[in-house]
Amino acid sequence: RKCNPLIVSGHTGWTDDREFAFRHKDKLCISGKKQKPHDPTAPYDGYDEREDTEEKARNMRLPKAWDCMHKNTEQ
Repeated sequence: RKCNPLIVSGHTGWTDDREFAFRHKDKLCISGKKQKPHDPTAPYDGYDEREDTEEKARNMRLPKAWDCMHKNTEQ
């Protein structure tokens, strides 16, 4: 398919790097401690939901996801 998966989580925000996403799989998440996404420039923030609307979810695409969708339809 030539399409790499995008991993979205509430802990890291987003990544397309599987090594990064599962780097600390042996550590526990402490739910009582405020956590911050590792990548503050990510287009998705798992903690700030003020801009998360149904309209945006239906109409906005992440650039890499959009590129991947177009590449698959062109073939």
